[in-house]
Amino acid sequence: MAIWKGTAIDTDELTTVFNHLFNRKFIDQVSDKKGLLEVIMGKPSPNPDKAGAKAFQRIRGIPTGKDIEVKLLGSYKSIGTIADGAAEVASTVGAVVEKYGAAVFAPTHYNDQHWIPASQYQRYKGDEAKTLSFIQDEYDFLIASFRETLAAGISGTANQLRLSLGSWEYAVTNDNTYGTIDRSDAGNVDFRGLEKDTFGAFTLDKLQTEYTTLKAQEGYPDVMVAVGTVYNFVIRELRNEGTLIVNYGSDGKVGAGGSSFAWQGMDLILDPHTSAETLGRLESKSFVMYMDDDGMNPSAMIDTSKKSAMLINMNGWNAFICVIPKHNLKCNGVTT
Repeated sequence: MAIWKGTAIDTDELTTVFNHLFNRKFIDQVSDKKGLLEVIMGKPSPNPDKAGAKAFQRIRGIPTGKDIEVKLLGSYKSIGTIADGAAEVASTVGAVVEKYGAAVFAPTHYNDQHWIPASQYQRYKGDEAKTLSFIQDEYDFLIASFRETLAAGISGTANQLRLSLGSWEYAVTNDNTYGTIDRSDAGNVDFRGLEKDTFGAFTLDKLQTEYTTLKAQEGYPDVMVAVGTVYNFVIRELRNEGTLIVNYGSDGKVGAGGSSFAWQGMDLILDPHTSAETLGRLESKSFVMYMDDDGMNPSAMIDTSKKSAMLINMNGWNAFICVIPKHNLKCNGVTT
């Protein structure tokens, strides 16, 4: 893509060096609001040097490349009563054998090699401010790209595997294999998501019926997420009913944190990566984003395999897992 094609300032080399620098930070023109990612991971750290797990408020670190095991409680023990006398000295004892289980997930391995021709870097040498800005722009560009990759992944449809980041849509399903657990098996009913396959024409009454089922499973959703068309259905119905709440940030502006509206204690998030005709009511605390402590922290080096180029090599491990799928609702086939 050429930026401002037709002028002199339309190449990577020149975007930083023309005249004087407006500031040290580029303006991200292509960014979308990453509401769901922000809800799960928290706000970025104010410390720009933290590019790994500590770069966000709500994230868990993992040893690099290690599988993640989620320990699950599968059943309760029935605590009984006992009569006076002979029953108190009886020798009969019991044990609950199948009380714990585990779901095992392989973290996703991300890697990127970002080349910088030596001729580009050479143009900035000698001007400290512009040299620092050029290098920082390259690093920030990679981190911004990585955040977009994560945002698209968690709102996609993939399973959590070595080559794909897990998504909420795959997690909140009732009949697939999640981690190492076959959810089509009746014995694993407690590890299923609540899924409505054919929702049909959107009405609040229908949504409330599904919500009641979710509450009975002790799910307390705080986020409702959808792509544009379904999002508009929801907003329209809430406006007609008069129960739509407008979110204002501390600065008085609408839509702080990627969400402009709320209903029944849930933020309504417009997510461009969610599948068409799909609506999610999610309990954000039941999802966990794992990242190794180094995250995608890039390191620059001279690469001897190229004639004249610098290499920024990025390497990281991530996993996005729902630890309590039954606390979440997915409605498919939502129409007008």
